[in-house]
Amino acid sequence: MPHPSQCCNWAGRPNYCWTLILGSSEGFYEMTHKEKLTRLRVAVALAFSMAAAVGLYVLPSCDVCEASTSILLSGVIPGKCTIDVNSSSRAGDLPIASPGPHRVQIGSVTQNCNGRRSYALSISSANCTQSPTGGKLIEPGSGSYLPYSGEFNNPTTGGSAPVVTGLLESSCIAQIGRRVEQGVIANEVSAVYVNFIASETMASGTYQDTVTISIATN
Repeated sequence: MPHPSQCCNWAGRPNYCWTLILGSSEGFYEMTHKEKLTRLRVAVALAFSMAAAVGLYVLPSCDVCEASTSILLSGVIPGKCTIDVNSSSRAGDLPIASPGPHRVQIGSVTQNCNGRRSYALSISSANCTQSPTGGKLIEPGSGSYLPYSGEFNNPTTGGSAPVVTGLLESSCIAQIGRRVEQGVIANEVSAVYVNFIASETMASGTYQDTVTISIATN
């Protein structure tokens, strides 16, 4: 049962306190020491547990805690220049039987170009290289011919000349109707004409030639 033993209070005065003697006074001292060791071990374990918790959840240990990278966004639109040539109904019914000068629209050229390069529209004639050199309508049966020249009326985008005349008049090489230095061209139209002087002394028959309009980019 509990046994009173003498101990001292904080003032150094004798006091009685109850202690539980297990076996002997040495046994009592041993239990007290083990309790202290047990409490110390618990405190140390708790301290390590808290440190581990802080390390894991507050300041994670890692080789790279923050990182960033870049993604390049890119796409390519290739350069493209096209033309659409539409002939006029009058091209197949030229008034060559009516003497005098004539200016007749034979067609139009719709142009689209999305590149930064320049381009040129040219006109050529199937009969041009036959003597005499130049554009001409030929009646094959008699060999009679009617000379003509070409003309382009253009938008002025990209430095184009608004009117170009004298094409195929006396040369078959590099007959440029429109030249665009730079700029995006969207559905622009050039009108194409022929100019000729009809004569009443020409031989009867069907006079023909074929013209070709081309685009070339630089």
